[in-house]
Amino acid sequence: MISNIPYLRVLSEPELAYIACAFDGEGWIGINRSKPKGYNYSYSTQANVYNTNLIFLNWLKDKTRIGQIISKYRYNC
Repeated sequence: MISNIPYLRVLSEPELAYIACAFDGEGWIGINRSKPKGYNYSYSTQANVYNTNLIFLNWLKDKTRIGQIISKYRYNC
């Protein structure tokens, strides 16, 4: 474990493989660029996993100890 980052957790190989599958199937990793008026461009990285199973999303958040779960309302058209 990295001592200067206390929230970082060591994951087992099966856990890492499961998380990799989640990103492969339902994930997105990208770089966002924004330019507030009067300022220079700023860049940030973002990683998302989209899923309808709240149990899985809570497991993912618990294992990685990072991120947040945001619920989106689904419209039935």
